[in-house]
Amino acid sequence: MLFLVGGGVILFGARTRSAVLHTQVRGADTEQERLDLVVRLAALDKRFAAGEISQSDYAAERDRGKQRLRELTVARRQATPSGV
Repeated sequence: MLFLVGGGVILFGARTRSAVLHTQVRGADTEQERLDLVVRLAALDKRFAAGEISQSDYAAERDRGKQRLRELTVARRQATPSGV
């Protein structure tokens, strides 16, 4: 009986560590995507200021980028424990 309980604790602990590691990796990927998106939006602003793209293309691309940035920011806040 003790063997079964001990095995269950070890198995559960391994799954928990694996889930935490997966969440950390996914969080790092999300953070990198956020940073890349900020850089792309800044480059878009420069291209628009230089007259390289039209107002409508700029607005559409910027709106898509800002929406994705909001999604990533919300996901980041939900994944971060309160008070951190």
